[in-house]
Amino acid sequence: MRQLQNGVCLALIKYLFIKRFTTKSAIYLAFLILSQGTLVYAQSSKVDSLKNLLERPLPDSTHFDILLQLASKLEDKNSKNRYYRNALEFIPTLKDQHRVFNVINNYAQWLREKGVSSDSIILVYKSGLEALNDPKYSIPIYYALGEFYFGQGEDEKAEQTIYEGIKLADERGSARGIARGYVVLGNGQFYKLEYEKAFTLYTKADSVCEANEELKVTSLRAKILNYIGYTVRVTHGYDKVIDYYLNARDIYMEIGDQVGLQEVNLGIAQYYTNKGDYDKAESLLTGAINYYRDRGPRSSYTYGIISRGYLFLSQKKYDEALKDYQLYYDIAFEGTNKLFQLNALNYMSYIYLEMKKFDLAAQFGEEAIKLSKEIGERETRKKVYEQLIRIYTEDEATERLNQTYEDYLALRNELDSIGKDKEIFDLEAKYQSEKKEQEIALLTTQNQLAEQEKQNQLYLFLGLMALVLIFTVVFFILYRNRQKVALKLQELDSAKSNFFANISHELRTPLTLIKGPVEDQLSKKELDEESYTNLLMINRNANRLIELVDQLLDLSKLESGNMRLQIEKGQALGHIRAIASSFQYAADQKYIKYDIDVPVEESDSWFDKDALEKIAVNLLSNAIKYTPEKGEIKVLASLSKGSLTFSVRNTGIGISAKEIERVLDRFYQSDSTREGAGIGLALVNELAMIHKGKLAVKSIENEFTLFEVILPVAKENFKSDELRSTFTISNKESVDHTEIVSPVDQEGLAFDESKPLLLIVEDNADVRKLVSNIFKDDFQIIEAEDGEQGIESAIKNVPNIIISDLMMPVKDGMVLCQTIKEDERTSHIPIILLTAKAGDEHVVAGLETGADDYIVKPFSNDVLKVKVEKLIELRASLRQRYSQEIILKPQEIAITSADENFLSRVEKLLDEKLSDSDFTADIFSKEIGMSRMQLHRKLKALVGLTTTEFIRSQRLKVASQILQKPGINMSEVAYAVGFNDPSYFSKCFKEAYGHSPSAYAKSKSA
Repeated sequence: MRQLQNGVCLALIKYLFIKRFTTKSAIYLAFLILSQGTLVYAQSSKVDSLKNLLERPLPDSTHFDILLQLASKLEDKNSKNRYYRNALEFIPTLKDQHRVFNVINNYAQWLREKGVSSDSIILVYKSGLEALNDPKYSIPIYYALGEFYFGQGEDEKAEQTIYEGIKLADERGSARGIARGYVVLGNGQFYKLEYEKAFTLYTKADSVCEANEELKVTSLRAKILNYIGYTVRVTHGYDKVIDYYLNARDIYMEIGDQVGLQEVNLGIAQYYTNKGDYDKAESLLTGAINYYRDRGPRSSYTYGIISRGYLFLSQKKYDEALKDYQLYYDIAFEGTNKLFQLNALNYMSYIYLEMKKFDLAAQFGEEAIKLSKEIGERETRKKVYEQLIRIYTEDEATERLNQTYEDYLALRNELDSIGKDKEIFDLEAKYQSEKKEQEIALLTTQNQLAEQEKQNQLYLFLGLMALVLIFTVVFFILYRNRQKVALKLQELDSAKSNFFANISHELRTPLTLIKGPVEDQLSKKELDEESYTNLLMINRNANRLIELVDQLLDLSKLESGNMRLQIEKGQALGHIRAIASSFQYAADQKYIKYDIDVPVEESDSWFDKDALEKIAVNLLSNAIKYTPEKGEIKVLASLSKGSLTFSVRNTGIGISAKEIERVLDRFYQSDSTREGAGIGLALVNELAMIHKGKLAVKSIENEFTLFEVILPVAKENFKSDELRSTFTISNKESVDHTEIVSPVDQEGLAFDESKPLLLIVEDNADVRKLVSNIFKDDFQIIEAEDGEQGIESAIKNVPNIIISDLMMPVKDGMVLCQTIKEDERTSHIPIILLTAKAGDEHVVAGLETGADDYIVKPFSNDVLKVKVEKLIELRASLRQRYSQEIILKPQEIAITSADENFLSRVEKLLDEKLSDSDFTADIFSKEIGMSRMQLHRKLKALVGLTTTEFIRSQRLKVASQILQKPGINMSEVAYAVGFNDPSYFSKCFKEAYGHSPSAYAKSKSA
């Protein structure tokens, strides 16, 4: 052997010299050949040695290992198979279950790759099941065998085998094993195109993972979610698939599984492609392609390439698409998978068709037809024929088009014939199996029918008689019940009306007792401004309660039918003009452009004055309420052909199309952060209808809202009993619709460092005023009307404490609290949330956002003051603790993670800059990323020092540590901690520690 190798090498070297290779190159090449020959010889020698060992008496485990080594080293298919089979004979004697499992798994996988008969593969799996008694290893074999049965089309055996594995996993208490079983079953249904069944099985697997804490965040669950996404995409389209993909991606990212992450990214990219978000899709596909190119698997790599090619094609980026299709083609023809190559040819034909390069498109298409015939793939061939027909049609190649169309028709007929034959075969088999059963059943049935027919006739007659009797009784009972219900409803309406009348009167008494003394006090001139404002607020809200009570009473009368029109002759336009004019002051208070377009001259009309007043007052009150400052309100009224048209149009946020249908409902509220509609609009609608008119609503979001009422005002429109009598609808007191608001001027506010700064965030002006009055003597007060303004004010002014309402427009208290606590500039600020939501769950939710305390409305002023004082004292104690610390310890001083992060950054910055004498407060604030004021207030809150004092304090603390070491020069210490002047350093040190630096050093060394 070696002589032969040496001879070959010498001959090769001689040849290389003749061909004018260099000596060095020739010798090097010969060395490589000799080395390879030596390896081959060594490999051959090792195989021979192993074969010789098999002839000796050996322990079973050793014999087993040698057979496996021979099977792994030999390339010959028959030899490898023989040694694997011999190894299987020793499996029953082995105790190592793990080794048995690996052998079964590897051998079966190799057989499947080589395309060996299914009987051989099944035999291997069953040998493993007989030998394996540990469920940990036998369960995967059950699943592998079931998966193989699915591939062979033996679905019943597959399901039976897999359910055996699931049962074993259940007995073992293995949730992972159960979930994996359902996944294998789902895969089997998916490949059969039974997507709904696959979805059900995948969902079962996910439920198992969801119920098990150890499986909630695992690659198995992420894979299941990905599979569910595939089935949903096929059955319901892309709209409902993204949540599954995103959940799977989050799990893969959390556990750091890059292979799974890229796999699910391919699905997400398909979603974005379908939605037309091509940039996101391209980014995901390119990332997956780059990942798979270096690591595999190859199938995922090629899938990513062809998906990106399709993406480019969707955007008509033909050059980029062609590159990916060409790359897919090259990879396909590097291997031997004919089906892969057929797909590649089909893709190339398609891209050239889209590029209008018909010759190349036809060339690849014909190659695909040729290959599909070679491997017998009819379905793909049919698609290629359809593509070629399109190519030849657009290229106007009539002759080739005709021939291709004939071939296509022949193939389609062939496929139809195959489908029919299979259908006929299935039906015939089913027919034969059922035929015998039907013959037996028929004989039995014929004997029973005659007897049964007689009984049925008797039962039918009796049933009909019973049915007639039952219906008679039921109808009689229903009639009696309907009479009783009608009577009860009348009594209920009467009782409800009486209840609202009584409760209205009961509420009027205490409200009168409130209004009387308040109005008496308001008439006194010696009242101070604060008392006057508080009493005015009480009076205004008492009036509002009276108005609400009246509205409830009116609605009750309308519903019960007890309200009657009191029509009288008058000037409707003048009545409306007078009511509209009374709202001018309220509009001026909000700087609203208020336009009243009501004609002065008019003829007499017939209308209910009280109803018209309520309609006008409610519409105008709503307009004033929902129109922003400097907005516009236009009031229109006109008479035409016996009808009164009255409309109120205001600018503002408007009403969405969805909400317009509900805006007339009582107390309708579109979301929890916006104020409800109350009952005013519902009352307007009811009054318009009873007046034989109608209310219409039109609105465009963020532009305007228009309420238009059309009422008949001609006498002939009303009955005689509806004309004016001594009865009146209401003796409602006049209500003051104006509000006096004294806004807090916060511009140019110079904060006094001797008083802490309190920020009040509340959308209700009265509540803001109430809280402000509680703390005005001890705090400086700034206010904000909603969460967004509150956040801006907190960042700008850095208050010492914040009191905020929970439910507010724009941004609520939860968002404010979370934002404040996550921002380093404001994270140290204590926050107290005020809310009307009682209950432990709301308290917990508030505290979880980072709130320092939570108070339910209505609250005690004293309790609120104590809570604020305690939070301020807590901050003071933390500052006191810092002043006693020699070294800054963020983890012990900080209240929140943001504070800890801030102090850690401060510590790091001081380590770098403290020795620099040019390090000032301005540089400090710039380096830390805050304004000088923000840093000043942040440090004052956390450590009780200004920025300059904090820098000096840290320098002195570092100096005190250095001075504890012997032999230290005082001037060197001063320069080392950033002091330019040693004497100034000595002065500052003595003020801080009560000793000069040298005396301090001596005391420490002693």
